[in-house]
Amino acid sequence: MTAKKIVIESIVDPDILGYEDKIVIATNGSILYHGICSACPNPRKPLIKGGTPWTDAYGWIACGTYKFTTVKNIKFGKWLILENGGIVQSRNPNPNHSGRHILTQVGLHKGWSDTWRGSAGCITIPPKTYNNFFQHFAIGETGELSIVNFYAAKRNCKSGICQRAEWCPIFEKVDAWEK
Repeated sequence: MTAKKIVIESIVDPDILGYEDKIVIATNGSILYHGICSACPNPRKPLIKGGTPWTDAYGWIACGTYKFTTVKNIKFGKWLILENGGIVQSRNPNPNHSGRHILTQVGLHKGWSDTWRGSAGCITIPPKTYNNFFQHFAIGETGELSIVNFYAAKRNCKSGICQRAEWCPIFEKVDAWEK
């Protein structure tokens, strides 16, 4: 079996709510899934934890290619853990790691709600598309996940994944996509 590849087109800042990044699962040159996700941490800590801005609370996963393994997680169900939970690079100094540009225990999992990602640095999938996304992965399956910073001007460019969505028969149509 050929390993699956995941490509995420990432926006340029995590200050927004919700899921505005684009994600594709592909194998053997075929798209298995196409939808939205977020490669950003929450824009701030939850208000019940003080509401600290994300820059003072979390790291933000850097663009690059990472190995993933599909595992079962008590909190999230199926999730993809990156680099076996080891170090991945952060785009910003991470307060959780003494200001170093690193994160650990980063994965791809179900978000908390349609607007709140529930991420302290992980990649998240909207709850309403979680099952459709994770049906493509078996526990123990491995592959590669790449994050690319595609958006030169956040709202003024049309990404390659957006264009492919026009012909992708299995694209996840959700309200957030139509913005």
